[in-house]
Amino acid sequence: MGDSSRASGKADEKIDQRLAELSEQQQRIDVARAALEHRRQCPASVAMKWG
Repeated sequence: MGDSSRASGKADEKIDQRLAELSEQQQRIDVARAALEHRRQCPASVAMKWG
């Protein structure tokens, strides 16, 4: 494999890793948003069902 192919492969790995990190972060944001919306709409005594 040539140097440019190797560099491109490493760049692709970094991009894939970053996309995975952003996807996980987005999932956490979505869960937090759902919890906040639930809290806004329901009294504290009502439990939220997760799933």
